Amino acid sequence: MHTIASLFENTVSKYPDRPALACGAITLSYAAWNARVRRFAQALFNLGVRQMDRVAILQKTSEATPTAYMACQLLGAIAVPMNHRLSLDEAAYILRDAGARAV
Repeated sequence: MHTIASLFENTVSKYPDRPALACGAITLSYAAWNARVRRFAQALFNLGVRQMDRVAILQKTSEATPTAYMACQLLGAIAVPMNHRLSLDEAAYILRDAGARAV
């Protein structure tokens, strides 16, 4: 069975120097993006995030958003998207309802 994580790892190994992610003035190759994704995944793991845990991702337009999503995929965690324009009450509700382990 193919997963998003396995497809990503396969693409990284086949095309390490090709552009993978572009956001504004930043363009990352698959190898560079993979390094960021793995650092992010390790940081989540160090916080205690494990498979099937929920991770809230406060979304703004940046390369960090897809990096966080892919890190969740590598860990088998569930990404919970949250718009950065939510009120504090709305954000608190989503965090409680989702049972997010990390933000």
